[in-house]
Amino acid sequence: MYSVLNVDSRDADLLEVVGKKSKFWFEHESMGRCIFKYSRPNTGEHWAEKVVDELCVLLKIPHAKYEIAKCNNQLGSLTPIFVPHNGRLVHGNELLSKRVPGYPGNNFYQVRQHTLKIVLAIMKSKDVHAPLHEDKEGEINTALGYFIGYLMLDTLVANQDRHHQNWGLILTDDIRVHLSPTFDHAAGLGMNEVDTKRQDRLTTRDHGRSMETYVGRARSALYLTDSSKKPMHTIQAFIEAAKSDYISGEIWLSRIHDLNMNAVRDIFERIPSYLISETAIKFSMKIIELNKERLLKLRGTLS
Repeated sequence: MYSVLNVDSRDADLLEVVGKKSKFWFEHESMGRCIFKYSRPNTGEHWAEKVVDELCVLLKIPHAKYEIAKCNNQLGSLTPIFVPHNGRLVHGNELLSKRVPGYPGNNFYQVRQHTLKIVLAIMKSKDVHAPLHEDKEGEINTALGYFIGYLMLDTLVANQDRHHQNWGLILTDDIRVHLSPTFDHAAGLGMNEVDTKRQDRLTTRDHGRSMETYVGRARSALYLTDSSKKPMHTIQAFIEAAKSDYISGEIWLSRIHDLNMNAVRDIFERIPSYLISETAIKFSMKIIELNKERLLKLRGTLS
């Protein structure tokens, strides 16, 4: 079973003002500098973060590490810092505010200027390198290639929260720039649904309420153009990004092909049973299963 770590709010030494949720930084006795983020009430944000963390391990996606934790009897997640000493994380909204006149950097959603095209332009820059500690001789060795993998992950887990503060670049003390690992996946896996609705979708004969329809509706926070009325569906964002580097796209799809669903089930079964219901597990597993099938239909079509 995954442990639920206890955090003492009296250890907080810096409140975090970036983002929408209450969180604070503190020094953990064994993991060093960490941030604790409270989960919203009546959601599974804490277990969703842990599940996606472990999925990233299986898929070899650079990612922030997450542990389920509790502070003042409130559940949340704990993340060790992934920015190196004297380095800095530059969020997407800061990057885009310098590129796009009048960019609404303080908004989270319905930011039509947050287009895939301009984000990919950043990833393609010769000055932006692959995430730190990744093998330069590996199958994928560019920032663009890895970001395509992040968008594939969003599709797999139905993460609709890839807004401009949920991706960024790391500036190191030697003035090199790297894509950050992927982080903040608490909005995935239908973690905010109640079990009655989960069960209904799992068993209904109504196509409009089916699981297939549910996963097909998942949208990214990225827009195709600044005149688009709605953000792109998660799978559309992956497809369009993969057109910029179809070889990386096909490599990621090969990893999806090799994703063992028994190993995925094991991740869920290691979450303490008092934190997640069997219905929630079935629902989340179905999301992953259906999205795996949707992604695999793309093999050989990205070029």
